Amino acid sequence: MKVRLVLFAYLVVISAVSFGQETKDNSTSSDTIKKIVVLEAYLKDDSKPIEAFMNVEKDTRNLSVEIEVSLEKGRVRIEMYDPKGKKGKKDLVFDARHNSGNLIKLTPKKSTPESSPFIIGSLSIVQRKPKNGKWRIKLVPEKATGKVQISYSCSSK
Repeated sequence: MKVRLVLFAYLVVISAVSFGQETKDNSTSSDTIKKIVVLEAYLKDDSKPIEAFMNVEKDTRNLSVEIEVSLEKGRVRIEMYDPKGKKGKKDLVFDARHNSGNLIKLTPKKSTPESSPFIIGSLSIVQRKPKNGKWRIKLVPEKATGKVQISYSCSSK
């Protein structure tokens, strides 16, 4: 249990630090725009799919997408589409019933009917030489309760 609390504290500190920073690279070889939050959703059992868009300019070298998920129950699927409408090879799935990959399952110290386990996870995706234009992100909740935040940043030349 102590290990879980330490991991939770570590995730909270890292998340707080990363959300409070603006990314800017002052070197001559790269120019990174600040992180832009494109979606922040608070989910309930009956939440419908939500779409958000990311604008990727010409000459973008890297597109970095960050996803933060906190689920009490249910599951969330995230789909990405390039500007031509082509869907990414794999959907990202966060499921409160399974502890896998970048997800950590945390159980409250004293379990009561009101305090159920929840999942916290984060994931970063980097797309090298992305197509320029309007990228679409689709969030598909399946009887999910929790919060999802998606942000992105781009670097050029």
